[in-house]
Amino acid sequence: MTGRPTFGAQGSTGMELYAADALGGITLFDIAVGGGSSNPNHLIVSNNKLFFSASGPPSGSGTELWSTTGTIASMVKDLDPNPFIGSLQLGEFANSFDFNGLLFFTATDGTNGTELFVSDGTTAGTNLFADLVPGSAASNPRNFIEFNNHMFFAAGAPGVHINYGSAMVLRAAHNCLEI
Repeated sequence: MTGRPTFGAQGSTGMELYAADALGGITLFDIAVGGGSSNPNHLIVSNNKLFFSASGPPSGSGTELWSTTGTIASMVKDLDPNPFIGSLQLGEFANSFDFNGLLFFTATDGTNGTELFVSDGTTAGTNLFADLVPGSAASNPRNFIEFNNHMFFAAGAPGVHINYGSAMVLRAAHNCLEI
């Protein structure tokens, strides 16, 4: 990231992403080009990129995961390819967390319910991390914290333990999740 204050604000081109520069000027990332609004929200830095939720091109993608390093803003991946349905619904991306240079967040892909996803900032590196409640039901991961180099969070599923490393192991752990 460039270290510039970045924020969503209403301007002449709609609600878009702005970044202040050292001279006080503002750079606009006009994601929904023209008078539309991309409504950027829930900004978080991970692995030197600013991630945020936004609606924008391609037309009809809904609210998806976007990122910028300070020069251009681009969609990381359209996780839910269903027209006009975004993968980040009802503020889910507010439940995001940087852990060891990876962004963990809640989303849906149109097949699974709201589950745990991970992104390294690339399209190929942005995927479902764990379908904690298999199928279309949702576990709704939330309340992420780091403790002793492990990530814990709550989910609406029976207690599950995830040991994040070369292999993923699931086991009961008193209604908390550890990565």
